[in-house]
Amino acid sequence: KSGDVWVIDAQTFQVVDKFHVGIEVQHVVPSWDMSALYATDDQGDVIRRIDPVTGEAGDTIPVVDPYNMYFTPDGKSAISVAEKYRTLVWYDPTTWQEVDRVRFDDCKGIDHGDFTPDGKIAVFSCEFDGRVAVVDMQTHQLIRMIDMPTRNTTMGPQDLRIAPDGSKFYIA
Repeated sequence: KSGDVWVIDAQTFQVVDKFHVGIEVQHVVPSWDMSALYATDDQGDVIRRIDPVTGEAGDTIPVVDPYNMYFTPDGKSAISVAEKYRTLVWYDPTTWQEVDRVRFDDCKGIDHGDFTPDGKIAVFSCEFDGRVAVVDMQTHQLIRMIDMPTRNTTMGPQDLRIAPDGSKFYIA
């Protein structure tokens, strides 16, 4: 909860730098092409660009509630998963201008996501609802909700990933 990112040398495991992002950094996520890292601060509504080679901090960019953030497989959009608003917010990842915003009322705690291999569909966990949301990535609209076999509405599903061969999603 310091709002800081610590840069650790992967060879020595020593802290080699530390820089401030905001109020509470949640995650560090790679851009779609691995050319940048972004530290997400959902409490301060900012992300901070990090050079993945040098670890140097770049610009701080205003983004709505970036608890989690994903880049579409084609690199055309960045998506802030604004968990507290039950909303996905699409950005142009070059200008960081907001492109679209869609609220998912039936998905409490929209959180972790992944994409089909062709990038046309994404699945996001509804962490406090026991279900997942299936989203059309071209229209940004909900296709359907899928309830988990045991619908835990306290915590779960927490995370999900697509299988390496793209044949199914694994939902934890």
